[in-house]
Amino acid sequence: MAVFLLRFGTRGVWLCTDNTAWLGVLAILLIALRPVLTGAPIAAVAVIVPALVSVRQIHAWTIPFLILAMLTVSGTPPLPVWPPLFCPQ
Repeated sequence: MAVFLLRFGTRGVWLCTDNTAWLGVLAILLIALRPVLTGAPIAAVAVIVPALVSVRQIHAWTIPFLILAMLTVSGTPPLPVWPPLFCPQ
């Protein structure tokens, strides 16, 4: 039992730089797909993008998605797809 824990129990815990960079790409793309960009996501982008590019420079391709998101997203929240069925007065 102890051999199993020492041999296999600690192998999958570490994040390599590739995995960390892809988690950063996922975070950037999820922020870029938000319907409304407020101060908190923009502050997160200001932290994530430099960290992402410092880990893997090839992932600088995520920056144009953020620029497009900031140009196309309006400051108003999106309208609901369906009106609510029950509207209390």
